[in-house]
This record gives sequence, structure tokens and C-alpha cells, in this order.
Amino acid sequence: MEKLQGNLVSQEAEEAVIGAMLLSHEVISDVVEILTVEDFATPQLKEIFVAIINLFEENKPVDIITVSEKLREKGILDAVGGSEYLTNLIINTPTTANATYYAKIVKEKSISRKATKKTKELLAAFEKGELQKAQQLLTELNNINTLEAFKKEKDIELITAADLINSNLPITEYLIDGLLPKEGVTLIQGDEKIGKSWLALNLALSLSTGYPFLGHKPTKTYNILYLALEDQKAGSESFSLSHTTIISGWTTFVEHFNSCPSFTNTTSTGPM
Repeated sequence: MEKLQGNLVSQEAEEAVIGAMLLSHEVISDVVEILTVEDFATPQLKEIFVAIINLFEENKPVDIITVSEKLREKGILDAVGGSEYLTNLIINTPTTANATYYAKIVKEKSISRKATKKTKELLAAFEKGELQKAQQLLTELNNINTLEAFKKEKDIELITAADLINSNLPITEYLIDGLLPKEGVTLIQGDEKIGKSWLALNLALSLSTGYPFLGHKPTKTYNILYLALEDQKAGSESFSLSHTTIISGWTTFVEHFNSCPSFTNTTSTGPM
């Protein structure tokens, strides 16, 4: 089989990856974290890769026999070189230890091909005076370079801003419209003695009474547990006594909290 040549393709690396996947089931899970079928430039190896992944996802054994049968079912076994080519891939892969290294080479070549293709399209658009198309291609080219480079450092899935805008994100529910989300943790951060505790206390009062907070109304009133663990007891009580129920016994905590119509304030003279 004639090997593909050029700086944008490494058929040897592609063959080494496929050979390792045929030899070791554990290697497959490592490779699929790096590569997709689009990363292969060799048509025959693309088809073999797909057959391996299909077997892997079906929790079936992956070896020369099962892969050959999968390719035969699709009617392409001879087109990819037959069982003889699969055998040669295994023979020419003496170890699976370097599979991840070869997979990264294949990925780098794939990125280079994508960038080269977009660059050629970009130049053609400029020559034709298609400036809007050129701008779009330039954005796509930047996405290829930045996203793929970042993926090398972070083991997370990345999407472009355009994909994020077009995705169906869940609607955010708020305790206070546009200000305080219902899910998650909200932190109030700032320098010492600038009123963070009073701001939090006013927020608790707003949620328990329905009064606006910073110009925003709560979606409804809630039972609030307010813990002032660093302030002096008298300080907070003097402000909120009319809205407060003091809990003195933890054994009746649930009973008090469930029956409290506004919010509960417990204090101590020191940090937790």
C-alpha cells in the first residue's frame, strides 16, 4: 500500500496507533481521548479506526479477527488491504507503550492540515474580494489554533463562543430576578469593614420579607437561616430583632426552622 507523504501527514504514526489499538484494549480508551476519525488522513486507516471504535463501544473484543469481520460486514475488508494489512499493522507495532505519543503526532498533523486548508481558503477569499467570507474564515482559523492548543494543556471539552450561543442552555432560575441564582453558591467578597455582613443581612431580610434588594424583588419569600458567626451578638440583633427567632437548642433545630416565617439569626463571638 502506497504511503502518504508530506509534512502534513504521518502515515507511520497513524499505523502505529491502529496497531497498538489492535494489540491492547486499554490503549483504545487513551487514544479516543486524543483522536477522532477526522484526524486520520489515510482513508484505509479511517475505516479501520471506525471499526475498532464500533467494537469498543459495543463492549466487544477488539482483535484482528473481530475487526476483520466488522470490515467484512461493511463490505470494505479488501478495500482497506484485507486481513494481511491488519496483520502487518500488528507485526510493525512491537509495543503499545508509545501509543499516546504517536496519537499526539497524528493530532498535530491533523491540526496542521485544518489550518493549512483554512489558510488557502482565506487567501482565495481575499483575492476574490469576499471580505465577509474572509472574516469568517479568519475566525475559524483562530479557533483551530487556540482551541486545539489549549486542549493540549487542559483535559476538558472546549466549544467556541458561537457554539455556546447556539446551544440550548438551561434557563437560570433566580431567588432575586437577575441578581441571585437559585442554584450554586454566591459569595460576597470585599475588603474588611466595608459592610459585607450588613449587605448579607439585608439580602436575608429581602428574601424573608419580599422587600426589594438593590432594586431587585425576590421571586417569592423564603424561610432563611442567617448565620452571623464572626459578628458580636448584639450588633446584628439590634438591627434585626423584629425579624428574628433565636435558636437556643440544636435538638429542636428542624422544628424551629420549618415553622419560622421569616429568617433565623444565630450568632457567636468568634469565628467557626
